Amino acid sequence: MRPFEKPQFYNKDLISDFLKILGVDPEGRPHGEGQNLNASLSVRVLDFVDSVNRQKGISIPHKAAAVHAVAEITKNDKKRFALSPEQRLALIQRFEPSYAEIAKRFLGREDGQLFYEPLPDVGEEWREPEKATLAQAMGLFASLAKKYGP
Repeated sequence: MRPFEKPQFYNKDLISDFLKILGVDPEGRPHGEGQNLNASLSVRVLDFVDSVNRQKGISIPHKAAAVHAVAEITKNDKKRFALSPEQRLALIQRFEPSYAEIAKRFLGREDGQLFYEPLPDVGEEWREPEKATLAQAMGLFASLAKKYGP
């Protein structure tokens, strides 16, 4: 049992943390320094990924290639929370008793604290993330075709 929170990962990196749990030296990972292999995706890209994954006529390797390519093309998209600070705080508060029980029972934390990141600031400015439009999806497909096509 491990909390999914970046500051609690080994080297603040999910993949290094996973390798460490498996007993593999994460320092020997075959990737460049500072390279983020588990980057967050924008809501627009997640919409695209969901659409691609729902397609039955596309093989899994082709789906994976499309998702990787779109993630690369859109890596500079602004990442925003899909839920407002109020919604995130309400969700945390709703499950706080369960989180405390998990922290105590499975992690041996007497204080019952599962997560260490600060709670969402309800005064923080927030705008709903942009959803993918048909025009944007067509633009992504055009970019894919241009970059990876014949």
